[in-house]
Amino acid sequence: MTRMLVQKKIKICQVCAVDFTFEYFLNQLILKQKKIGWDVTCLSSKGKYLNYLNRIGFKVKAINIARDYNIIDKFNTIILFYNYFKKEKFDIIHTHTPLASMLVRIACLFIKKSKVVYTAHGFYFHENMNYFSYNFFLFIEKFLSLFTKLTFIQSKEDYKIANKKFYNKQNIFCIGNGINLKRFNPKKVIKKNIKKIQKKYGLNNDLFIVGMICRLVEEKGVIEFLEASYLFSKEEKNFKAILIGKRIKNEHSKSIQKKINQYKRLMGSKLIITGEVKNVEDYLKLFSVFCLPSYREGLPRSIIEAMSMKLPVITTNIRGCRELIKNNINGFIVPIKNSRSIYYKIKMLNKFENVRKKMGFINFKKVKLFHNEDKIVNKQNVLISKLYHD
Repeated sequence: MTRMLVQKKIKICQVCAVDFTFEYFLNQLILKQKKIGWDVTCLSSKGKYLNYLNRIGFKVKAINIARDYNIIDKFNTIILFYNYFKKEKFDIIHTHTPLASMLVRIACLFIKKSKVVYTAHGFYFHENMNYFSYNFFLFIEKFLSLFTKLTFIQSKEDYKIANKKFYNKQNIFCIGNGINLKRFNPKKVIKKNIKKIQKKYGLNNDLFIVGMICRLVEEKGVIEFLEASYLFSKEEKNFKAILIGKRIKNEHSKSIQKKINQYKRLMGSKLIITGEVKNVEDYLKLFSVFCLPSYREGLPRSIIEAMSMKLPVITTNIRGCRELIKNNINGFIVPIKNSRSIYYKIKMLNKFENVRKKMGFINFKKVKLFHNEDKIVNKQNVLISKLYHD
């Protein structure tokens, strides 16, 4: 019965704010839906990956989803969504990320034919917000849950909040988050690729390397990572910090880039800034420790990828991160915006190689058990198919 449901053709629109979300987070989902015969359209702001999806046979639609606070722009985007959805008459509209999902679901209030599915890759409200901001964004999510036919949530803590605060509780599912286990496997990394990176950046096997992979935005804790790395670099010669990620162009990007440049001048060759890379697994293989000191997350894929590559993880005491990492067991939990705490944990992991290896092995086993992307994709498709048939 399940197989028959999944194979039924469905006209579905996958929506996210920026096109790299398709590349890094939704690739396996949309490929599987296309493979089983669904009519898939990918909608986001224009970008290179959206063009690539079009070249390989996906229907695509570019609508600018500005990531700022301009109310008029948001209203115009809602109108564009409404007109497009009304014209195309999708069976399912599956929306991702907080901003896009808010605008899409407002537009869909006036469209009865399409059923809305929402994947919360981390709610915008979080415990480190002030009281007003937290409750404002919680109210928006709660209100829009009235009109959401299916809600997929990645972290258990987010699920508990949604199950307590949202409407339509019977339609809320905790699906987790997963990765490609074949790709992120330390045994599958090609040595030639590793040597190529080492040659490019002057690295060797004796270095202690702390790395971070993320969008280069403030809320990922980029500055705290750089500050902690700088503190450690002053006392350890055999050390490199590697920052990998895409620069996001918005009103805050110049400020972040300015600070990154400042730390580059301070640290010199001890800080490597690669920009965006496609072969993330090769870089992870070179790391000794992975760091992600975010201010808010869902269930971060970057941590899961690092865990799968047998790395200990330093991350912050926030929803999602503390679900993946147990303090002193498979990594370290530190307070947000606390670079000195990160520095102390880096120092400890540098000193005790046996601890690093033990933590890394625990992480590798945990990912194999709980974070298989194929299983999570299949679960979503079965639930969406059932929704279509209801």
